[in-house]
Amino acid sequence: MQGDSAAEQPALRRLRLRYEGRCVLCGVVLPIRTDALYDDQLRTVRCLACPADQEEGTGAPIDAGVPGFSARREFERRVTDREARVKDRFGRRLGGVILALTDEPQSLRAWARGSQGEQDLAKALAQVDGVRVLHDRSVPGTRGNIDHLVIATAGLFVDLVVKPFVLRQPGRARQPARALPDPH
Repeated sequence: MQGDSAAEQPALRRLRLRYEGRCVLCGVVLPIRTDALYDDQLRTVRCLACPADQEEGTGAPIDAGVPGFSARREFERRVTDREARVKDRFGRRLGGVILALTDEPQSLRAWARGSQGEQDLAKALAQVDGVRVLHDRSVPGTRGNIDHLVIATAGLFVDLVVKPFVLRQPGRARQPARALPDPH
C-alpha cells in the first residue's frame, strides 16, 4: 500500500528551465534559466515559491469583488446624508416634500452613473476569453480603490478608466487647457 501512495505523488525534480514556462499552481510566468520544479508525468512546472503539498487548482478561491460596489455605496451614503440634512433643517414632513420635488444634485448622480459604468465594463470583460478580472480592490493605507484589475496573457492592466469623454468637435476629444499646445 505504501507503494501506491508513492506512485500517486508527482515525481518533481528541480531544474533550470530551458524554455519559458508558467507555474501550474499560481500562474506566474517563469522566465528562461529560472530554477523550478518539473513534473515528469504531467510535463508541467511549478515555481519554488509554491508549497510542495499544494495540488493544482486547490488554492484558496479569490474573491473577484463586486464591480461598482464602492461607488454605489458612496452614492447611497451621500443620498442618506442629504436626506438627513434636509429633514433636520426643514422638518420631517416639509423635508420629505422638498426631497420629492427636487432633483438630486449632479454630484450625487455622478456616483450612481460611475457605478453603472463600472458594472457595464465588468459585463463586457466577463465575455472575453482568457481574461481574469478583479473588481473594486481597496488600496491599503488610503481611502482609494482600484476599480478593475484585468489579468491577461498580455499582462496586468490596472484601473481602467470608465468615464466617457465629451467631444466638442467630431474627432477631437476635450483636453484640459494646460495640455493644449502653445499657438505661437
